[in-house]
Amino acid sequence: MANFLSLIAFVVVVGGLCWLAYRFEPHWCSKDGQRFTVRVRVLQTEHRLQQEARQDLARPGAALGSILGGSTAANRTSGPGALSYRWREGKAFVDDGRLQVITRVGPTRRALAPARVLAKADTPVQGRLVYLIDSQPMRELRVPVSSRAVASLDALLELSSR
Repeated sequence: MANFLSLIAFVVVVGGLCWLAYRFEPHWCSKDGQRFTVRVRVLQTEHRLQQEARQDLARPGAALGSILGGSTAANRTSGPGALSYRWREGKAFVDDGRLQVITRVGPTRRALAPARVLAKADTPVQGRLVYLIDSQPMRELRVPVSSRAVASLDALLELSSR
């Protein structure tokens, strides 16, 4: 009986640690709020999904893949999270009134062109604010509400709205 209870306790502790690791999102910000880490994702729109579907159908064997249930862009128009990509890790810094973002996918880093901050979400989602930047394609940035970077991003938003 004691072994069974210790097994149950172990499973509960491991489950709680997994849940905590899933919810935890590390964030770093410099003291002046000009350099910080962010989460970045491509803003997906219906227009972009239609373009990707046309590109997928132009590939040889794409029709067979869609018939067999392959993962084409046309299949992403339904279901949960259909209009969004995954949040990726990135670094950002303010440079001469623009935001420079470096995204990271696996071991490779990719610097995006300097971008303006276009919009800010009205309400935070799970303690994080979402900003829209005008990169090509458009992207969303996510930072914690309590970050010092919020003041810098708000200043950039005010600057771009003039």
